[in-house]
Amino acid sequence: MTPSTPGADREENLLNQSRILFRSGDAELVSYSNTVSTPIVGPVIQALKSSQASQASPGVPVVFEVIIANIGNRDADTTIYDIMQEGTAFVPNSVHRDGVPLPGADPVSGLYLGRLAPQQSIRITFQLVILIQSSSKQLSNRVRAHYTFRTDSGRLVEDRVWSNIVTLPVIRTGKPDIAIYLTVNKARASPGETLRYTARVANMGDVSADVILLSSIPNGTLFVRNSITLNGVLQSGDLVTSGIALGTIEPRKEAIAAFEVMVSGATIVSPGQLINNQARTEGTYRSSDGSIVTLEPSMSGTVSTEVCYPLFQLEVITAPPVVEPEEIVDCTLLLTNVGNWAADVTLNRLTHWQTSLVAGSILVNGVPAADPDATGSIYLGNVAPGSVVRISYRVQVSPFVTSPVLQGIVTAKYVYELNDIQHYGEVNSNSYVIYIEYSDE
Repeated sequence: MTPSTPGADREENLLNQSRILFRSGDAELVSYSNTVSTPIVGPVIQALKSSQASQASPGVPVVFEVIIANIGNRDADTTIYDIMQEGTAFVPNSVHRDGVPLPGADPVSGLYLGRLAPQQSIRITFQLVILIQSSSKQLSNRVRAHYTFRTDSGRLVEDRVWSNIVTLPVIRTGKPDIAIYLTVNKARASPGETLRYTARVANMGDVSADVILLSSIPNGTLFVRNSITLNGVLQSGDLVTSGIALGTIEPRKEAIAAFEVMVSGATIVSPGQLINNQARTEGTYRSSDGSIVTLEPSMSGTVSTEVCYPLFQLEVITAPPVVEPEEIVDCTLLLTNVGNWAADVTLNRLTHWQTSLVAGSILVNGVPAADPDATGSIYLGNVAPGSVVRISYRVQVSPFVTSPVLQGIVTAKYVYELNDIQHYGEVNSNSYVIYIEYSDE
């Protein structure tokens, strides 16, 4: 029978009739009133729990489904609570409502479904997992639905209903069952930043095993010496090809190993490059007959970190190529961010020391800009990836110029932030040349 609101099987009308008992002489008589029929108005909430899984194993998520339906005739604000047994954990971000993910939702602390209309049903799925430390032989689960509604007179009514209980047997393997879960602490990183990889290696079987963790140094990174920890204890040395000996992992226990690498410089890695890593385990265990058996290798999933940083190109064009003292030279700068991260940019060294800027001549993308500050710098603001900034200005050659050739470069300094770290960089333009021609007069 489908669990529902208490009294849900009653008729939709409440029938009421009175009777009068009276005596006339020696006779006892009864008289009945008319029957009054009062419609029953209210929600009728049902909660049906199920799972397509036939069994559960420690550390392996199990999907549960609950159908919440209102077969009554009034709306109800409804919240469901999942009732977990001891040794069970909710898998974060596993909740779906009618197939749509609900990030951050947690039915254990309470999942508000909103106003459930008459004849409406909602399908909720989520995952639970038996902890590897649990010794339970069954995984049992049910939900409780709380709901409220208002009567025609405005009175607030609260009630609750329980779902059926779903029970699955917990199956263990009779041998070691090694699972490895690898994580990295940064989804994005810039050159010079440190990545920390953490491998949780769990034995979800029934027999202890001696386990070795193997992981390579990802392309585009350098190993940070003496960064290995095992169960929180620092291990000296490098990450050797023979791996990290995790020791004996007992049934329903785990070992945690971690190490660090540094993202190489911009000459080694490129913007948008993925730094991928994966770990695996090897080892042995003793069978029931005393022989040493080799473990089947276990592989982690692949974790990735995207390399992110701005990469600027700065080109200078001057015209005309030949001028006389006191003449004007038109200068154009093209600043392009070919990287995948934005940065704040400041231009320096706009003029050669034997030239001077024509006041008010600076245009940034065609818009007039202020003259350089006291340091001779122009702040361009934030330059997004893929964008090009065009800067034009005019300089006047000094009347006292002494060099036949004026050669220089423009410098762009930039700063950006990633992972709460400020990064600084600088890029130089191509070398520009202005030839000075002296008249015979």
